[in-house]
Amino acid sequence: MLLKDLQNLKKIALHNVESETVARFIETCYRHYSKTYHTPLKEVYKDLTPQEVALYYFEDMMEGLSAEQLEEHKEELYNKWLPVLSGDIKKLKSQQEELDDESWIAIQNETLRKQEAEKKAKAESELVAKTDEFVKNFSDKLSKIGQIINQEDKKSEE
Repeated sequence: MLLKDLQNLKKIALHNVESETVARFIETCYRHYSKTYHTPLKEVYKDLTPQEVALYYFEDMMEGLSAEQLEEHKEELYNKWLPVLSGDIKKLKSQQEELDDESWIAIQNETLRKQEAEKKAKAESELVAKTDEFVKNFSDKLSKIGQIINQEDKKSEE
C-alpha cells in the first residue's frame, strides 16, 4: 500500500465522519454497540437490525440522564427530528396531539416486540425445516440399511 492510498483512505474516513446521513448514524450505532458490548463488528451487523442497534444506542446515551435532560431530548425529538424524518409535519403534529409519550413508547415497544417475534418465528421455522430434512434423510438411510440387512439374511438362509 502506498502513502497516496493511505491518504485517500484518510480522506474517505474524514468524509464519512463529517457526513450527517442516516446511514452514517447507523454505522456509528453499530460501532458503539461493538465497542460497548465487546462484540466483533461483523457479528453485530449479522445479528442486529439497524432499528435494534439504534435503540440500544439511544438507551445507552440516555441512561443516567436527569429528568430535565430527558425532557430536553423529548423536546428535540418532537420539534426537530420527527418532522424531518416524517416529511409530513401536519400529520406529525396531529399524531403528537393524539398520543401522549407513554402511548407512543408503548406503540414503539409493541412494534419492536412484533419484529423480534417475527425474527424468532422465522428462525424456528428454518430450524423445523432443517430438522424435517434431517429426519427424512436419516429415515431413508435406515430404510436402505434395513433392505441391505434383509438381503444379507436371505443370502445366508440359502
